[in-house]
Amino acid sequence: MSGLLGIGGALVFIPIITHVIAPFLLGAEAIPYILANSFCIVFIAGAAASFKQYKLGNYYPQQSIYTAIPAAFCSLIVAAVVKYYSTYNGDELIQFFKFIFLLLLVFIFFNTLFANRKKAFFGMPNQIANKKFVYTGIGVGFISGITGLGGGVLMLPIFSQFFRLKYSIATAISSLVIPLFTLPSLIYYAYLTPTETIYPSMQLGYICLPIVLPTIPFIILCSQLGVKLNHRFPVWILNAIFALIILINIYKIIFL
Repeated sequence: MSGLLGIGGALVFIPIITHVIAPFLLGAEAIPYILANSFCIVFIAGAAASFKQYKLGNYYPQQSIYTAIPAAFCSLIVAAVVKYYSTYNGDELIQFFKFIFLLLLVFIFFNTLFANRKKAFFGMPNQIANKKFVYTGIGVGFISGITGLGGGVLMLPIFSQFFRLKYSIATAISSLVIPLFTLPSLIYYAYLTPTETIYPSMQLGYICLPIVLPTIPFIILCSQLGVKLNHRFPVWILNAIFALIILINIYKIIFL
């Protein structure tokens, strides 16, 4: 999904991580665990996909940096707030986390479902004002800090539908932004000390090595395969896959 859609893969991994840590009964501290491990996996996936895009010559560092820097600052601020309130307002924070995640997913689902599939966009990044990438980064950082998403689910529709960039260019920018802006939050969670440790001697702060390490070889291999397929698949198939993943997440939040 990271290579194919430029979304980082958090839409797949957040429900999985939630399921894996559920038996430990962590309460509100489950949220930092979900965010930390999601950021870690998303960073690896984004870096691998971005490297493949670079090898294919589909690489736009200027626009990616303008998006990633404000995203990193906003994500760090929100992550600190989330960690603080997870200690004092556990139940309320869990419900707020689910509500924001659900609201975002519903918005993106309908935007993807009703996207103009008949009209192909061929805009180039140098035609877009840099401040628009900065504004996008601020929004992406805020949403990512709350939900643990890598931001690709927000960047992809903005870049392709609102900025009217070619789909392969939109995924390339998104793929590079993801590792650039998730790294500071990843380091932040790695240096925190959890109240409850679920994998003694196998954690870096909130990052759980038994969760992250088994995914790495498959993420690296499959994300690069996804980049290749991204350049071959028609846009309507990519949109359909994207919408299906979102729909599964919506179902899980509401009914499971």
